[in-house]
This record gives sequence, structure tokens and C-alpha cells, in this order.
Amino acid sequence: MPRRLDATKPGFAAEFEQLLGDKRESSVEVDHIVRDIIAEVRQGGDIALLDYTRRFDRVAASSVADLKIGAATIDRAVSECS
Repeated sequence: MPRRLDATKPGFAAEFEQLLGDKRESSVEVDHIVRDIIAEVRQGGDIALLDYTRRFDRVAASSVADLKIGAATIDRAVSECS
């Protein structure tokens, strides 16, 4: 689970320094994981894609069509950004 830091809380500087010092995944590790995901989606198709969508995005779609975001929704979101 991601750690949340609050810059207004006491101890923020120490927590931030610890976060910067924590081990990060190496490029090789990430590449391997991504390759495995791509291979699973290629093999499992939409079912695998929907499973990863549930796991990573926490979106429970029953079909790939349910994942489509319409142009009006995108335009509305863009208009809300500064």
C-alpha cells in the first residue's frame, strides 16, 4: 500500500528522507513484471485485461466496452483542469 505523507504534520521531513532512501524497483525488475503482464494479456485477452484492471485500477468492469470513456467525459475533465 502506498505511504501518504503530509507536509503539514510533524516529522514530515524525516518521513520524506526515509522515503527517498527506500529501495526502489530496478529497471530490470519492472521490465520483467511488465513483460509478464503483457504476455498474460496477449494469451488471456479481454479476461486477463479485465482482471488486471480490477487488481491495479480497482475498477470492476464486466467487459472491455465498460472501460471506454466518452469524448464528452474527457472534454469535461479537461475543462476542469487549470
